[in-house]
Amino acid sequence: MQYSRKRRRPKRSEKPYDKGSLVHYLVLAQNRLVQLSKSGQISYKLISLNIITFIILTTLIVTHFIIRPDSFYSLSSAVILIFSFIGCFIIGVFVYGAVLEPIANLAGKQVEPLRLSIIVLLIDIPIAAAGLVFNLSLLANIAFGMIILQIFIILLGALWTFPSRGNVDETAKPSQFRVILGDMGAVASLISLIAMVLIFVLGN
Repeated sequence: MQYSRKRRRPKRSEKPYDKGSLVHYLVLAQNRLVQLSKSGQISYKLISLNIITFIILTTLIVTHFIIRPDSFYSLSSAVILIFSFIGCFIIGVFVYGAVLEPIANLAGKQVEPLRLSIIVLLIDIPIAAAGLVFNLSLLANIAFGMIILQIFIILLGALWTFPSRGNVDETAKPSQFRVILGDMGAVASLISLIAMVLIFVLGN
């Protein structure tokens, strides 16, 4: 009696990208952001929001200094914008994020310094967008300066207790946006979004 041998199926690669490739680092960066945002603690959710706004800002600033003003709406500018985002995404998570977390931990259980830093960054996004759309280097430089400013605000939390009713690192669900960011932060995010839309409409 003969037994039929089962054919061994070739092992599929567990991941559709090579280790150490650009896609690999993008996936790692994305996973890190998801890990921070899914944390129950408000502080880690705020750190993830801070990193995301930093990525958007640096993408706008870097793109401003690379593209030519007369080719803003060309295909080449779109490609530059995409590659700028990819670079800023990786640097934002692995470099900026690695610096941000220990700085934020200096404030102890305070979350208000992080909230204020995000408000500064949200206000900063339309400034950087205007610098890009209208080719104003002054606005791009101001946007970069405000990134530095918000880091000092976080550092201030290590020296001073911010008087705020919700200045305690508690747990919150991802849907509780106002609890995480605070009332001022929620308003700032809405204003920033409206301003961004108006800037790109006026610049078109």
